[in-house]
Amino acid sequence: WSNLHGSFVFGLALTVAMAVDAVWNAPKRERIGLIRNWAAFGVIAVIAPCASPYGWGLLVGAWRILTLGDALSMFTEWRPVDFGRIGVFEIGLLSGIGLALLKGVTLPPLRILTLLGLLHLALSSVRHADVLACIAPLLLAAPLASQFGHAEERTHGGILQIALAVLLAA
Repeated sequence: WSNLHGSFVFGLALTVAMAVDAVWNAPKRERIGLIRNWAAFGVIAVIAPCASPYGWGLLVGAWRILTLGDALSMFTEWRPVDFGRIGVFEIGLLSGIGLALLKGVTLPPLRILTLLGLLHLALSSVRHADVLACIAPLLLAAPLASQFGHAEERTHGGILQIALAVLLAA
């Protein structure tokens, strides 16, 4: 993947967020072992993309692209999201916020930080909206399941669930 697209760098950053979340939520007696395992995984995750014809230059090249500054705005996919017209991203974002406010969703602090970071990326660059759409459900799945229970435990269906299913399908 690292030879095909530079977004592997996002995977490395997400690894850090996942590691911190895992260690933070682990029982104290398991934290040292988790830190050791995540550190080993992190080292391997940084070295693995370098097993290419570019070697370490791959990481240097990705860094150079990310630090181009104002030059990035010349590329359409690196421009901020345009809310001048209603689009799928805006509808999804507003629906998610509305649903969270309606249902009183609460999340652990580290997941909130990760979600806000993803939202910042998605708003600052069109190319990151897909990343938010892919990663946010993974961040939300366990906390939402623990707050609202499983589908088979609910005795009533609601228009909200049907509307959400239709929105997700669209």
